[in-house]
Amino acid sequence: MNNTGDILLAWRIMQGMNQDLNSHPKKLYLSSKDKKIFGVCGGIADYFGADPTVVRLAWILATVLTGVAPGVLAYIVAAIVMPKEPIQR
Repeated sequence: MNNTGDILLAWRIMQGMNQDLNSHPKKLYLSSKDKKIFGVCGGIADYFGADPTVVRLAWILATVLTGVAPGVLAYIVAAIVMPKEPIQR
């Protein structure tokens, strides 16, 4: 077994299979382009490469199934904690 190769493979898996080792990791931002309220769901959809409508529907469903308050509180916390998307020039 090649220990160096195994270590590099484990490191590559931890860094994400779709990222080059020299690239910067993705960051989670509030979406400025695809937002309805604060851009939380749009930012999550952008981060995971998903459709924002599907993320919004999943958030609404999870909010209703957990008794509204946890989902609303989580959304507010996310809106406060997530940084705004940087302006690209």
